Amino acid sequence: MRIFRRILKWVLWITGLLSAMLILVAAGLFFMPNMVSTDWFRHQFEMRATKTLHRSVTVKNLQWSWKEGMRIKGLEAADDPEYGKGPILSVDQLLFSFDFELNPKRLWVDLEVDGLKANLIREKDGRTNLEVWLIKLKTPRESAEPTRDAPEENAPATPFILPGDLTAEIKLTHTQLRVDDRMENRLLEIHDGTINLLMPSLLSKPVTLNIGSRQSMDGKVLPPLNLAVHADRLVDETGALNPQAAMLEINGELPGLHVALKGAMVKKGLEGQVKIDLAPLAEAVQPFMPAAVPELSGEMLLQTNAKLQPNKMIIFDLRLVCENILASGGPLKEKQIGPFSMTITQGGSAELPDKIVNLDRGEIRFMEKSGLSY
Repeated sequence: MRIFRRILKWVLWITGLLSAMLILVAAGLFFMPNMVSTDWFRHQFEMRATKTLHRSVTVKNLQWSWKEGMRIKGLEAADDPEYGKGPILSVDQLLFSFDFELNPKRLWVDLEVDGLKANLIREKDGRTNLEVWLIKLKTPRESAEPTRDAPEENAPATPFILPGDLTAEIKLTHTQLRVDDRMENRLLEIHDGTINLLMPSLLSKPVTLNIGSRQSMDGKVLPPLNLAVHADRLVDETGALNPQAAMLEINGELPGLHVALKGAMVKKGLEGQVKIDLAPLAEAVQPFMPAAVPELSGEMLLQTNAKLQPNKMIIFDLRLVCENILASGGPLKEKQIGPFSMTITQGGSAELPDKIVNLDRGEIRFMEKSGLSY
């Protein structure tokens, strides 16, 4: 009877202790959003971020709720005083939330960034404010002393295996980038940049990425940029990253360029096509060139096919078609080159381990009348 009472006493004591711990944890979780949303926590966040980033970091408002996640408004990282008083990086609003599941293992990540602004400056001596910042972020590493009489061995790289599935949705809206090149006296501005990443399941579903922006150089409006990427099978059934077997589909519209890429390095191979319209391309790159370039016109088409072999060799075929290429003006003055047309085909292989490229066969056709095969 005494033993039963003693056991009952211990059971009640342990039960009471566990209940008190659960109450404390529940209370902590309940009041944690209120604690994080205080000015004291915001100040602590600013101090820790400033110490880590070696830049003065300020936040206007920081709120956290279990329903919406963490919301940060008015985040700014100051620039080096040598480059001005404005921030090198700022965010109007950032919203971050996450969740996880133990069985099966899965992590959900949701990130929304609105009004990301970056201000990059290159001085006349070639130094940039970003370079100065990155130098301060680097921490000196202690050099390890070599072990005597120890054979040098190259350990095989261990493949990274995901511990579980990953679901993510990342949105960046109203992104701006300002690049002030004081060496060349030019100003590049990117407006209304958007980045949308949708990852329903990294293990079993495709990943899509869309990028778009508008830009100008020295006040002159440049053609917009649009890029769409669709990727599938980035990881195998074990969760190991396997980019060689990934199925890719890339479509992009750039000034004077149309890029289309589809396939995989294994199986059928990776097929790509790049269409180039020289007139709008030359107009778009002119502000980036240190000197005037000739006026260009004509069209170019680059077609590629590449396939990865089991012995880590890439078999490739290239075909470049140039039609009505004409260059005049600029450094050519009153002279001109062209118009001319030509076609170049080239087949070969690339040995990845030995970094050797073999050109097996090729042909050059000029003006559809002359040619050279090798």
